Amino acid sequence: MYGYSLVFLLALTLAACGGNGGGIDDGQSQSLNSENENSTDATSQSPEATPDTIDTGADEVTEPEVIPPTTEEADNSQVEVPDSPPYGGTIFLDPDIITATDPSTFQNISFQGTAERLMYDRRAGWITTSPYLFQANYDDDLSIEIQVNPEFAEAGAAAEAERYAWLIGQLPTLLRKDVDTSWIHRGVDPWGGGNRNLLIHTGQAALYLEDGIAEETLIHEASHTSLDADYAAAPAWLDAQLADPTFISTYARDNPGREDIAESFLPYVALRYRRDRISDELAAIFEVTMPNRIQFFDSIVRDMYPLE
Repeated sequence: MYGYSLVFLLALTLAACGGNGGGIDDGQSQSLNSENENSTDATSQSPEATPDTIDTGADEVTEPEVIPPTTEEADNSQVEVPDSPPYGGTIFLDPDIITATDPSTFQNISFQGTAERLMYDRRAGWITTSPYLFQANYDDDLSIEIQVNPEFAEAGAAAEAERYAWLIGQLPTLLRKDVDTSWIHRGVDPWGGGNRNLLIHTGQAALYLEDGIAEETLIHEASHTSLDADYAAAPAWLDAQLADPTFISTYARDNPGREDIAESFLPYVALRYRRDRISDELAAIFEVTMPNRIQFFDSIVRDMYPLE
């Protein structure tokens, strides 16, 4: 989870070069305890100290099944291969990988009343309350129950639910396949992924939206929710980590089992699906830093609608 403003986090990243990680949930993503990434209180910590993933407790991993597609790579012969992570955290690298004008799979949303639910709130930990419930439907036949904290008025809850239902719909099918619910609370607290959920704090959302990285942060968090359980411990992924020269970020390096997939997947999306929106320099650094991770993602990635 990422819980700080962009300017502050970039300053921390520069100050921390060569030190511990750069944070997404990192300050990018904040990690959860062994129960859930959404259960770690990291609002008072630096990005480097706030891992954002959850321990899924999965007993099995899924091996890649498809052959990597043939892709043309740029000539990176003049690009120096880094021996240490080139970035602090990846959600801050480019705010235009996904933008507000990009398509969403969101179709409609309906109010389902209120009912008791167990939710994680970074301000208080696990809470049992009766949130407003909304069913958000998407045109790839997926749906999500959005649970909005009763601290909102009903009309405000409906507006928040629809706002984030649209943003979540900009995620590819692959990253929504394991998202059953989304928790929405007030508070300037980091977002989170895991527990088949996406955690959103609306005060933090204002900062992400101001910096243009709300969509990028959701890709990071949804990678925790829909990719970590299958692949974070997969032998092919671990082999890719060892074969690459370094990690893409210090946040990934310092939390390799928890943050590396989420930190690496956003650059992959930029390289494979939004290449025209990133600089040649950024693309070249991705390619020389994580070539084996890129090949791994090529082998398992499918269902990237509406990005493709």
